[in-house]
Amino acid sequence: MKSLRNVFLVFSLLVFCCAINLHAQCSAPAKPGVRICTPTPNSYVAFVPAIEVNSAPKDGAIQRFIIYDNGKQIFVGNPYQTGIALYDGAVKNGLHYVVVNAWDSGGNLLQASVTFNVIGSGYSLFCAKPKAPGINFCVPPPNTVQTLNIPISATATGYSNIASISVYLDSKFQFNVPGYDYLSTSVQATSPGRHNVTMVAYDLSGHSFAASKTVLTAYDYYSCPPKGNGPCSPGFEVQSPLSESYVGNSFAIQASITNNPRPITTMQAYIGGTLVANSNGPTMYQTVKNAPSGTRVLTLQAWDTGGYLYRIQENINVNVPH
Repeated sequence: MKSLRNVFLVFSLLVFCCAINLHAQCSAPAKPGVRICTPTPNSYVAFVPAIEVNSAPKDGAIQRFIIYDNGKQIFVGNPYQTGIALYDGAVKNGLHYVVVNAWDSGGNLLQASVTFNVIGSGYSLFCAKPKAPGINFCVPPPNTVQTLNIPISATATGYSNIASISVYLDSKFQFNVPGYDYLSTSVQATSPGRHNVTMVAYDLSGHSFAASKTVLTAYDYYSCPPKGNGPCSPGFEVQSPLSESYVGNSFAIQASITNNPRPITTMQAYIGGTLVANSNGPTMYQTVKNAPSGTRVLTLQAWDTGGYLYRIQENINVNVPH
């Protein structure tokens, strides 16, 4: 029987219901063993991170390999598969300890591990239930920047069973979810900027409980629907580096803002919290020099004449052997 908690799963296209595996850029190690190319040890990576691994047998061929995240099995390779680029939406924000075990046809166990931190939009889907009557509105967390499709999660406790939860955006009613004491979904803002999101829960005794927060939203990736289904969305279009790219300590950033309704005044690029490039307009084509080695979060931000924010984050691998 499908869990009731699956009813309100949403967030964005990056929140996968299951793992997606692609051909790994990570080559097999020169000696028998397992190699984890990315994320690099103790790095901070944006959700959804790529876990790229490959392996080489001691005897015969690799029979299978298993990837564990914080002690939980998240992937099992096919026979004779040696590596993978794994994107798993279950690898959410926080500290992760990933272990890869591989077995060859000689029965040898080969192993590698890495610890890294996930940041960004990998929020837990459900909030803890408050002990006292009230509502725990936990997603999005404070001081974060969201897309126009704002993820929201809340769980309520009443003096009696919760009858429904209603959602308001900028004081306007959006929808009501009856019969549940929790929800995990999203609400759509029409423009970037600061928006007020309010959750109101009602119990069967007629009591109501409200919680509100102000959320900063931004235009994110440039996206264009199929022809005839409406205009393209304003946002970033990145030519280089692409997400999860392997680059040197010096590399070019080439990006532009597309379909912006107002002129762009400033564009900036950050690695971690360090400003590495700046442009006064809707395009950026600059070379970053002496970037720190390792898996890094590249953040691109821009502002238009209306003060609206454009923002994306992607992972890059700087001077990382692969």
